[in-house]
Amino acid sequence: MKNRLTKLSLIVLTALFSVSASAQMKDGDYNAESKGVWGSPIKVNLSIKNGKIADVKFTHNETPAVGGSALDKIKADVLKSQNINVDAISGATATSKAALSALEAAFLKAGGSKAISKKTSTAKDKAYENTTTDVVVVGGGPGGMMAAIDLCKAGKKVILLEKQGVLGGNGTFVSTYYQAGGTSIQDKNKDKDVSEEDFAKYLSTYPQTNPEMAKAVAPGAREAFELLVQNGADLKRTFKPFAHAPSDGRAPGLEITPAFVKALNKVNADVRLNNRATELIQENGKIVGVKVQPKDGKPYLIRAKDVILATGGYSAGKELLKQYTPEVLKLGTTNSAGTTGDGHIMAQKVGANLTRMKDLVLNPVTYNANGTHISFTAARFNSGGVMVNQEGKRFVDTTNNDKTGVTMAMLKASKGTGIAYLIFDQEPVSRLAILQDYVAKGYVVKDDTIPGLAKKLGVDPKGLEETVIKFRKYAKEGKDPEFGRKTFKCKLDQPPYYGVAVEPSVHATLGGIAINAKSQALDKNGNVIPGLYAVGQVSNSELGRHGVNIFVPPSFAKIAVKDILSK
Repeated sequence: MKNRLTKLSLIVLTALFSVSASAQMKDGDYNAESKGVWGSPIKVNLSIKNGKIADVKFTHNETPAVGGSALDKIKADVLKSQNINVDAISGATATSKAALSALEAAFLKAGGSKAISKKTSTAKDKAYENTTTDVVVVGGGPGGMMAAIDLCKAGKKVILLEKQGVLGGNGTFVSTYYQAGGTSIQDKNKDKDVSEEDFAKYLSTYPQTNPEMAKAVAPGAREAFELLVQNGADLKRTFKPFAHAPSDGRAPGLEITPAFVKALNKVNADVRLNNRATELIQENGKIVGVKVQPKDGKPYLIRAKDVILATGGYSAGKELLKQYTPEVLKLGTTNSAGTTGDGHIMAQKVGANLTRMKDLVLNPVTYNANGTHISFTAARFNSGGVMVNQEGKRFVDTTNNDKTGVTMAMLKASKGTGIAYLIFDQEPVSRLAILQDYVAKGYVVKDDTIPGLAKKLGVDPKGLEETVIKFRKYAKEGKDPEFGRKTFKCKLDQPPYYGVAVEPSVHATLGGIAINAKSQALDKNGNVIPGLYAVGQVSNSELGRHGVNIFVPPSFAKIAVKDILSK
């Protein structure tokens, strides 16, 4: 009886403490801010009514599909728990920490208790039990979402697992274009020689491309593209043959992820964030499900007729990089933090053949924003600026398509650090919204004069000024006798001038699970592993360097779904 009274007393005291703490908060709106991922502030407006948290509003410059989604989740958790001590969102940890710091400041301004802000625990995520379904899709990027959408439309029960706290995967970080042939946009733009068949032939011309895989992937590239457009994606600008991008020059990832998420929300998929697949279940040679470890809670099993792996590459996976390409271990990556090779490791344990694992793609020009590497390819290509060393001297044709060659030149010019300085003027900034966004986020420094820009960058002013004068002459003549550059839209003669310190990082891994033209995983003898499919960078799609393009995961996802539905 005494123990029961003691427990009851504790419950009452806890309730009284919570009530009194809430009563201390005064009604009104309270503002605070903290520095976000890109250096610009995350501002919060905390609204208190009747001593309770009535609303949370964030103003920010974070990436919408990653940071923006994380802030939406934090808001929902705060309103539900009536407390600011909520978990950071995996996949957007830096944004989460900044937002929670601003929230705490606003909470304390309102008279909230520091004890509550620090010590009160929040509700845990939903606890899952062992279950069964038709198909388990592992990975919430473009490939995983595409597979879940098509399967649900066909009436299948689907569980989509994503180990991060947000959907999108690498799709969110696409900064160049989406490739496809025979699209409605190409038709409207009256583009010529851009049919599905033309696209397959185009892909087949690249080294290490299997023509059968190129032919198989072309229809899915178009179909996935049309889904994106139908769900609001602005990919109206066409260039090169087959390339699609936003009409204002923004990064395509800002359009791609929201469109996939919108389409996914229209179907009845069981989407489980913060749930990591840790092991494939194999019985009598067939894959029959997965083991899952939630972020919070006990592991559980999902049994299924088929499993689709859409876990991405291993650009952020130190275990596999150390095993296959140790020379890039110190480099960052432009990929999602979730690309750690989980699918590769799980598949290999059940006999899948991992092929081309030493092949990867480097991005020479990325900006290191607190550990997140942002691609400046838009400034390097598109007839962009020039790259110089600390002495202000050019050392390479910045527009050279040989990414590895450019990276090696950067390492040599920087005595091994890889750091160089990308210089451009107002011309590409006026033309490309992605660069306007980068300027707004504070990635770059800006000045009305070249010497002034050099000083802000820590580059030799005299050296840079001499380089720019020489480059302007080359641009006017249309010839570059030093490095053979061919394009000069950016002539470095339109102030203000911009500069950014860039460094190489891992852009993509090309190796993965061997698959056939049906997206089925293969063992070392070339035999199908029943019940297992692999799409996107988790597989070796045999599309040469195009194997890392954004159209690949959803295209092969559609192929996998077609095979599953044919059984």
